[in-house]
This record gives sequence, C-alpha cells and structure tokens, in this order.
Amino acid sequence: MRKHGTALATLRAMSRKRRHAGIGNTVKLAGWAVALSLLAACAGAPDDWTDEDALSDDGVTSLSVIDDWEPAPGMDSSVGTPVDDPDPVPGDDPCIEQDDCSPPPPDEGSTDEGSGGGAPAEPAPTQGSTPEYAVNAVLLTLTYAPLRKHPDSQAETVGVHVNGGAHGGHPKGRVPPGQAVTVLDAAPTNGFYKVEYLNHEGWIHGNKLTLFDTTVHPVKFARRSGVRNAFFMHQLRRTRWNKDGPSSSANCAPTSLAMAAKIFGHGTPAKTIEQSIHEARRQYDPAPLCEGCSTSRSDIRNAAQKLGLHVKTLNAVGSVEYRMDRIDQALGNKHVVVLEGYPGAMYRERMTEAYRNSDNEWIQNRAYTYGDEPDEYHSILVVSRLNNGKYLVADPLSEVGMVTMSREILKSFFKRWGGTGNVVW
Repeated sequence: MRKHGTALATLRAMSRKRRHAGIGNTVKLAGWAVALSLLAACAGAPDDWTDEDALSDDGVTSLSVIDDWEPAPGMDSSVGTPVDDPDPVPGDDPCIEQDDCSPPPPDEGSTDEGSGGGAPAEPAPTQGSTPEYAVNAVLLTLTYAPLRKHPDSQAETVGVHVNGGAHGGHPKGRVPPGQAVTVLDAAPTNGFYKVEYLNHEGWIHGNKLTLFDTTVHPVKFARRSGVRNAFFMHQLRRTRWNKDGPSSSANCAPTSLAMAAKIFGHGTPAKTIEQSIHEARRQYDPAPLCEGCSTSRSDIRNAAQKLGLHVKTLNAVGSVEYRMDRIDQALGNKHVVVLEGYPGAMYRERMTEAYRNSDNEWIQNRAYTYGDEPDEYHSILVVSRLNNGKYLVADPLSEVGMVTMSREILKSFFKRWGGTGNVVW
C-alpha cells in the first residue's frame, strides 16, 4: 500500500507494496519475491540521464533547432513499475455523487487564464450559475454528473452506462467528466438542464456544466480555472478523478497523453476516464493490455500520432535553461508537453501545499510522497504557462487535479532526467 502523509504512514509503510509511476529507472519493490521478478524486467537507468553540468557543456544556445527535435538512437529507455495507492476518499461526496457543488478552493494563480506575455485573461465560467443556453448548444460536464429522469436532485438516474467502464467500476446513470452533452431546452428548470447524452435524454444540474467554448483555442479553454479539472485524469481508481480505474497502475505516461488528447478533441468520445487511458495505451500496447508495464518516449510519440495528434520529441540537448526555454516556446505555441522527470523535494512540497487547500479533509491530511525515495521517475502533462509565469501541471497522481507551480519547481522536476518528453498538439 502506498504510504500517506498521515499518522498511519509508518504502519502502512510496513505492509505497502512497491509504488512507482509509469516512467522510472531503478525498481525497488517493498515486496519480496515480487521484487526479484520485476527487477529483471524493469531495472536500468535511462541512457540519456545526465546532470545539469554535463548538459550545459555542449554550447547549444539557439532555439532554432526546436522544429527539428527527433529522438536520438539509443536514448529512449522504457522502464516502470506500478503505483499501488488506494482511494483515500471514503463514502459519498455530495458534489460527485449528488448535485451539491460549490466553487473549488482557489489555487495560487488559478484565476490567471493567460499564457504569458501580458495577454488579458479571458473570463472563467461561474460554477453554480444558471444561464440560458441555446437549444442544441454543446455543454461540457465538469465532474461526474448524474443524468436524472427529472429536474430534481432526488430523482432516479437514467440508465446510461458508458459500457460499465474499463474495470466495471463506472456507475450507471453517471456521465463522466469532460463529456459533451447537447442542450434540449434553453431555460433551466430548478437549476437543471435538459440534455441528451449517448441517445439518452435526462437532466443535469447547472453546477456540473459549462458551455463548451469552441470560439477559443482548445488549450485556452482547457486552462480556465473553472474548466481545467474536467480534463484531468488520475492513473488510479479515484472517487473524484477515475471511478473505474485500477488499484495499481504504471500508466502515468499514457494518462498524460490521454489528457492531451482530450484537450485537443482527439480519441474516441463518450469514454470513461479509464477507457480513455486504455485507448491511449493500446496504440502501442495492444490487447491483452498490461497496466503494470513500462512506457517509453517513442511509445508516447507513436501513440500520439495514431490518435491523430502532432508530436515532436524532446531530447536531452543543451543546458537546463535552454531546455526550459524550449518548453516555454512549445507552451507559447499552445502546445502541451508530456514531460518525464523526477518529483523531488521542491515538487513534492508544492503538491502537498495544493492538498492543504483542498475542500476534502482526507486530502488535506495527505502529503504527496512519490519521489521521496531515490530513482522514482514520473510523467506529467504540462498544460500551459499562465500570465503570472506559473505553469499549469496535470500530474496523474495528483489528488486535487491540476496544480500551478513556479519555473524553478518545474525545472527541478525534469532536470535529473534530462528535460525529455514529447510536445503534443
């Protein structure tokens, strides 16, 4: 069991299984015979690992090579073992399971919607508002949304099931986050909108919906503070973030790619979160799909292309500052970055700080501990750079969805791996 930042950490650590994200190098299982079997398959450092001093010696200072990024031969390790971390949220959540949602607590920089350079922030939707929408307008579900038979929070749900989910855990009558529904009646009734989803008619509360704004760039829409977590996906089973996910997974890289595909409108629509992750992984790992197997940069590159996305691979070229600049240039072009790295102390502290601002007591008492042992590597999605210079990061192990962080923290994440990954758009 994955250890938590609580008083039970010591006891849980004694019985935990090995925890690891989908990108890594040295396998260190707390299990016994399991450790030996996985070590042979997964051990080994990335061939392109190096430290900051070594990378800064090659004298690369120009960004003119960005359009020619290609993977270098022999520089693409594929390693990783599963994270085993049970869902910490007990019982019903009044927002997720019912219709009682309030605006999320503010994260530092969360109201800053721009991409840098002083551009004005576009207005974010107001959660809980009940505007009139045009008939046939497309709305986005912001979280799990009961599709009710009547405009009443006590009404039964319609029998839509999205195939039951990837692991049979998706509840009938719930529309997953990030789904498009079509408005059938312009005016709300009792705060509910009559909509159509997968050929089923029903009612969803306005707390769960926002207008799917196609007049702006997909990244500009997805980074809005009131919208961004509709595109977030957790690699494990989570009440809030992935109801049909597995209890153990090495899928940090395909989860990051699945979020990118969702932002840009690629992949098959009307899937649960876990089904979308599986779809990303199956592009390079056909059935029988292995949730605990490793992923390489070339795997993500190939999967992105098969999903209809554009992709450029980032290799360990130039100094840390140079590599940070090329990430900035990609984000400035409204691309996203599936980034490989190591969640060191600075990164873990920022994630834990975000947990403290959660509206859920269990999450408030947790700490982000992945990376507190050597050689625990990870993949995340860097979505955007905001007007205040902070970066919007979707970590597949986050308990609070997307989190903003500083340039220094993001640099600390990738520099031990070499600043590698894939730019996707």
